[in-house]
Amino acid sequence: MKAIVRMNRIGRGERAAGGSPAGRVWTRPFRAALVRRGRASAGRRWRALAWSLAAAAALAVAAPQGAYAAQATSIAVIGDSIARHYCRGITRHLRGDDRFRVSCWVHPSSGLTRDDFLDWEATLGDYLERDRVDVAVVSFGANDAQRMLLPDRVLAFDDDAWAAEYETRVDAMLTKLKEHGARVVWVGLPIPRSDSFARKLARLNAIYEARALANGAAFHPLWEATQDASGRYATALPDAKGRMRVAREEDGVHFTREGEILIACKLMVDIPGATRPDGC
Repeated sequence: MKAIVRMNRIGRGERAAGGSPAGRVWTRPFRAALVRRGRASAGRRWRALAWSLAAAAALAVAAPQGAYAAQATSIAVIGDSIARHYCRGITRHLRGDDRFRVSCWVHPSSGLTRDDFLDWEATLGDYLERDRVDVAVVSFGANDAQRMLLPDRVLAFDDDAWAAEYETRVDAMLTKLKEHGARVVWVGLPIPRSDSFARKLARLNAIYEARALANGAAFHPLWEATQDASGRYATALPDAKGRMRVAREEDGVHFTREGEILIACKLMVDIPGATRPDGC
């Protein structure tokens, strides 16, 4: 019984030999078959490798490296966690369309107020040094309604000096993007569930709209688009066919996957050459 079990474990072409220290002996015919099989397998592998290399070379000639990147309209979505929703939605709408390339330059928990957490002006400069941008879709503000720390003082959110300094930072972002030839679309903040937070975000939206227009950029408001019929915060929003979709997360600020798609539908009008897909 032990010999049979070992034979099954060793495999066909072997036999158990009780006198062998290892308890197994390879037969010569089987060893020769393995050698022949190994040579044949090696030959097939070399032929497959040669074919793959030849195919890759042919593709490299047919489509020069970088051709796609040079021809496609480069879209960069820039901002915080809300901007990340817009980037996901735009990416879904434009997926499969080789005329566009979408990049998500987003950092959740960041903003223009706390440059000690993330210096967005410097970060944007780094991005622009590495990549070309034709259309910049910008959204900030979810984390900006707080005090501002300057080297010599602290500015409260309600201070006029806070607004003046914040406007300077918005202008710096717009100027840097325009210097690199980008068409800029600044997206206004959606209405949040909290009334007190809504008052703060409305103040930020007024700054974004004024500075965008003053700098020759487009401003796309979303406040009314995210309200219900009575002008209040709406958890669900209608799609193109009038069906209500749950568009907002439970935190009353961010968007669901359905919400990302609905908002991206609205933003398609700001991207030259883009068409609104079916269902928008």
